[in-house]
Amino acid sequence: MKITLLRNNSLVFFFCMVMLLSCTSYSIEEYVNHVNENEVYVKKQEAGDFTLTCQFRPAEYLACAELRQMKKYNRQQFESVKMAFENALYFSLRISRNDSANVLLHNVANQQEYGLRLNYLSNFMGEHFYLITSSGAKVIPMVYEYQRSYGNSPDACFIFSFPSSAVENERESIQLVYDDKLFDIPEEVRWNFSIRDITGKQPKIKFPS
Repeated sequence: MKITLLRNNSLVFFFCMVMLLSCTSYSIEEYVNHVNENEVYVKKQEAGDFTLTCQFRPAEYLACAELRQMKKYNRQQFESVKMAFENALYFSLRISRNDSANVLLHNVANQQEYGLRLNYLSNFMGEHFYLITSSGAKVIPMVYEYQRSYGNSPDACFIFSFPSSAVENERESIQLVYDDKLFDIPEEVRWNFSIRDITGKQPKIKFPS
């Protein structure tokens, strides 16, 4: 009886959240901040001397991030940009040192080693950041980008895209995994993301009239 009540309460809460989201609308700036500050999308793990942050970035978020650089935009432009991102799932990864030191210089002895590290980050990180389905299948990213900061940030930042078809049959959750081969992070780092949060309806975006 208690289990049934708990399940019913969970369903009621879920549908209430769906209704709330369907009634909530954000400006582009507000929506970007909503995703950046929401633990549904942003998950952190500490491992040794590092903090690793994985963020799910919905197609709406990526469209808003592009459009907010423009002085004028409308819903038609938003829908057009969003469409370009709808066939993939995008996750960002930020690797930070807990002492705020430059991640790229960690255990680097000379310029040659620094160059090798940059090459690795630009070309081989996709082999060690991947998605795990509920059946245990490993899905590697279709493409990824190392976002160089040119000294403006001490962190290492990436964005990875996975085929949306990888989660078509998922019902509960998926895992994102980073298996470090570079920074001496002592263990595999894993983040759990709910399928409801990834595939569910996003809040409405409002546009200047």
